[in-house]
Amino acid sequence: MESLYFVFTPSAPSRPKGVLCVVVAYKGTSQGRKSYIIDGVINPDFRYWDKKAQCFQSGTDTARVNNPVLDALRTRCNELLTNAAITTGQRIFPVGGGA
Repeated sequence: MESLYFVFTPSAPSRPKGVLCVVVAYKGTSQGRKSYIIDGVINPDFRYWDKKAQCFQSGTDTARVNNPVLDALRTRCNELLTNAAITTGQRIFPVGGGA
């Protein structure tokens, strides 16, 4: 069975560009991919988005305000992915928002 993963992105499928989302999918396929808008992010400046690190570059106001939100969500996603009952992107965030 493929394993689920998540990624933060300002350009999620079926979402407006410039809206920070978490995308949950199976590794190696787009089947079952779901994207969810991340609540709590304030005025993100995507010029400082570090795609590889999955956060805003440190030392910026955007990083100071928003990286703690991303850190908390990253921790929660990692916890959920260790749950054997989570088998689809829809099950990681079962209520609303998934596109």
